[in-house]
Amino acid sequence: MLAVTGGLSAKEETQLLNLLSKVCQPFSASFFEALTDLLPVIPFEAVILREHMGRRQICLVWRGHEDGNAEKWPDCWTIPGTVLRVTDESLNAAMVRLANKELGVQAFASWRTVGMRLLHGKHEHGRAQTLQMVNLATLSDGQSTKGEWFYLDELPPEFLVAQQSLIDFALANE
Repeated sequence: MLAVTGGLSAKEETQLLNLLSKVCQPFSASFFEALTDLLPVIPFEAVILREHMGRRQICLVWRGHEDGNAEKWPDCWTIPGTVLRVTDESLNAAMVRLANKELGVQAFASWRTVGMRLLHGKHEHGRAQTLQMVNLATLSDGQSTKGEWFYLDELPPEFLVAQQSLIDFALANE
């Protein structure tokens, strides 16, 4: 009888370990998604706020089928975010990467981490258990972005409602 670890035979486990020793970042999207189904990840979210005409607005980004993530992001507005790379990446480097990739800007005018949330069960990221890092951020006045601004009390109908608790958490801890 063969020894089995995690559904793999001893031979398959050895082959997998040999293959994994060759892997380096950046990962392909499909490889990354396969890993995140197995390992804990840290979503790194940026709740970006501003005052406009005496009312608060939030910057949201569009996610959809054109992003290749139709299953997780079914054509909806979401809070900008990324996954914190568990390497030697600093929090500041992750925020710069998030600003570049999600919003098309060099950096945020300011940002700070307001807290972490432990999410259990399937949630908006489609993963089982996640430690989510929540950041409040601002952009420079007049700074152009790929995101769009919405009043907090007038979020678009296509907003990913599961993220409302993220906004509430950030506001409660600002």
